[in-house]
Amino acid sequence: TSYWCDGQPDCDSGADEHYCAVQCGSNDFACAETGRCLRNSVGVCDGADDCLDGSDEALCPAPSYTSCPPSLYDCQTDEDLEERCVPSNSSLGCSGMCTNDRDVLRCAEVGNICSTNNGGCAHVCTPRNDGTRKCSCNHGYMLGS
Repeated sequence: TSYWCDGQPDCDSGADEHYCAVQCGSNDFACAETGRCLRNSVGVCDGADDCLDGSDEALCPAPSYTSCPPSLYDCQTDEDLEERCVPSNSSLGCSGMCTNDRDVLRCAEVGNICSTNNGGCAHVCTPRNDGTRKCSCNHGYMLGS
């Protein structure tokens, strides 16, 4: 029995199904280089390389989202999201990549939250990434009830 081009990947890499001449149906997506068909176009533009040659993702529109993904910092400008969402060094931003300098200004603001009147803390003031601060006791002290 031949396992080559039988429609079932038998090799761990799926190499036995690469470059097989396959007729795709009218609702199927024909992969450019591997000859695979994605039945009913399932897997096209989903972010995964289902064709193993990238063709099912190559002509997809840019992702449409209304807010920045968690891994990016939102500069909160009127620009397109691709321009508005920039890589960050923390949840504050701090990358210096916002065209409005919002990330740099936010870092300075949060860094100084504890510098005025110790942030209102009696002992230790620690700035948090969300712009708030955490008050805690000096070593050896405990919060009273």
